[in-house]
Amino acid sequence: MRVAAREGVGGPLERVEALPDDTAKDFKPHAMQLAVYVAARSDPEQAAAFVERQAGSPGAAGLEPILMGSWVASDAPRAMAWLLERPPGASREGALRVALFTWLRLDTFTRGLHTTGL
Repeated sequence: MRVAAREGVGGPLERVEALPDDTAKDFKPHAMQLAVYVAARSDPEQAAAFVERQAGSPGAAGLEPILMGSWVASDAPRAMAWLLERPPGASREGALRVALFTWLRLDTFTRGLHTTGL
């Protein structure tokens, strides 16, 4: 995303937030997902704030799992603490599955490097 390179991750998040909810062919939900994915890779806390602001809006249900996929890789304890503060629901449950799977995968990878002497 060129806008993120130029304006930081806040730029795309603000632009997506300004889109009307009734965009054609679910454009806004897809744009929200992409913006969260990009933002979570470099500033997960800002992406989390965006996800919180979108709660209840159309297309917001899939944002938590997308956020967790990146945030757990960079700061698992903080990501899990944030997620456990979120209201219960299908999105949080999906995000918990993604977070735990990612955390276990990374832990397994790390243990494999340790046993090979890398």
